[in-house]
Amino acid sequence: MEEIQPLIDFAQGYKRYPINEWIEVPAFKLRLYARRTRRHLGGKMEETLDLASFEVSEQNRGKGLFTRFIELVESYAVELGLVVYVECVHNKRLRAFLERRGYVAQDLSFWKEFE
Repeated sequence: MEEIQPLIDFAQGYKRYPINEWIEVPAFKLRLYARRTRRHLGGKMEETLDLASFEVSEQNRGKGLFTRFIELVESYAVELGLVVYVECVHNKRLRAFLERRGYVAQDLSFWKEFE
């Protein structure tokens, strides 16, 4: 999972909730705003890894980079017992992608709990 090491370092470095930071993930040519917090989801409080905003250049879209990125993030979340929460998704293509992966829609945001 070294490709997402910047995100892992962020998530493991928390001392209190919430923490947030812009993170560069060079292996996937993206920049994201991440947050580690707790949210009330599905009727209970959950520890979450929030993916709040993404910056991906036009030339790097549609190449499967985000698919591989989210696969690794989900694997990491399973290891830590975290829910992945993708905040304020306005992009219709991303909304459909998350729905296909089993994320639950909550207003404009999506979340996925792993068993």
